[in-house]
Amino acid sequence: MCYKLYNILFKSHLLANGLNIATFSFPSMTSKNNLIEQLEKIGVIGLAISTLLYLCSYNVVLYRYYSQIVCGSYPYLRKCNMSEENDITNHIRTAVEQIMENEDPVEYILNEHQKLHIGDKEIAKTLLVSIGVQSALNSEGIQPKVNGASGKGKTHCCKAMKHLMPPEWIIETMLSDKVIYRMQLNSGVVIFCDDADLSPSLEGTIKRATTNFQAETIFTTLDKEHKVKSLPIPPHIVWWLTSIDDDQSLQLLNRQLSAGVDETPDQDRRVLEHQIDQALTGKMAFPETEEVRICREIIRTIKQKEFVVKIPFAKDIEWTNESNRRNFPLFCDIMAGFAIFRFKQRKLDETGALLADLKDFISAAELYNKRAKNQQLKITNKEEELLAAIKELNGRATYEDLCKKLRVGSSRISHLLNGKGGNHDSGLLYKVPGLSTEQDGKKTMVIFDGSYEEGNYEVKLRGV
Repeated sequence: MCYKLYNILFKSHLLANGLNIATFSFPSMTSKNNLIEQLEKIGVIGLAISTLLYLCSYNVVLYRYYSQIVCGSYPYLRKCNMSEENDITNHIRTAVEQIMENEDPVEYILNEHQKLHIGDKEIAKTLLVSIGVQSALNSEGIQPKVNGASGKGKTHCCKAMKHLMPPEWIIETMLSDKVIYRMQLNSGVVIFCDDADLSPSLEGTIKRATTNFQAETIFTTLDKEHKVKSLPIPPHIVWWLTSIDDDQSLQLLNRQLSAGVDETPDQDRRVLEHQIDQALTGKMAFPETEEVRICREIIRTIKQKEFVVKIPFAKDIEWTNESNRRNFPLFCDIMAGFAIFRFKQRKLDETGALLADLKDFISAAELYNKRAKNQQLKITNKEEELLAAIKELNGRATYEDLCKKLRVGSSRISHLLNGKGGNHDSGLLYKVPGLSTEQDGKKTMVIFDGSYEEGNYEVKLRGV
């Protein structure tokens, strides 16, 4: 009887506060002590007073005043009424409109990202344009690959951007080989796989899905009744992959935009200062703020749109390295990603296509040129350090020399040179022209003529 009374009072209290009783479940109470404990937690006197006031049709303001006094220690049981909630929503929408029409939504989101994660702004830009270009109907997609040493922030950088995304548009998970086909994903979802160690089968799935960016990727199998069944991965899927090195095959790396975390001592100091500030102030790592909600709403607005993006000045882009045929379309997709985030400030042509402008080119060039050589040769920051070390040693070095120079073990040098596991085409010996090894007695000599640096990889625009 007492439990029934408790149930009625509690549900009346919820209804009075505009809460849905269907979202609450009541644990069974098998002892008097347990019941008393639960009633003490809720504040049964406060519930009774609140319910009586509600049933007697007292003024709502008086009711809320009473509830806050008696049950004020349990604010999580209360909820703003619908008009208050609508006011908050309208306020966010007004802010979003202001930013998208008169400011730079890209910079707004990046600035909020920097409050959560110190540095690595180029990685944040890469993640952001990969989201934007999902709304382009003539894009091949941007697939970010974030690499860096353990504990240097690659995961945290991605999680910070994930926090600024609407949760319905990103999935953080590890995958078995074919489960992706059974997940019934929506088109345009981001899949975030941290410390990805991909099996050959899963890597093949990702390669096919990225190649089919504008279409479904179908896997045909048999169901339990041995009938043929087709399972789709929807179009416009973006994969955020992180790992210490670019251990994937060269075929997959060619489909990705690689970015390395900042591992410098200056970055270590800045991160420590941020961590000290968090400790002093009690700041949460990923707080739910109004600015975060604005970022999510900006991205939601983008997700509701689809565009054909045109580059009116494409013939004026100076592209000097033509050997990798994927990189120019990738650069155009970066421009498209920036243009889509700024679509409210961009023109449409007579066919309804969105026209990228000079600002989008400058943003794309700033991002791409910092990684142009790495993107052309598919090398990471650590691999570039190894090549620089060999050059400093007059183009010939033993494993022992390189271990001392880079302060790593011989197995790490072998990994960088030869790749990991069966992916030998992910090693420097495969990727970099002019790099080779030879035996000098019992020692392995690494030889590098430096010819890979002869190319000009930067993108420019004529007349700018």
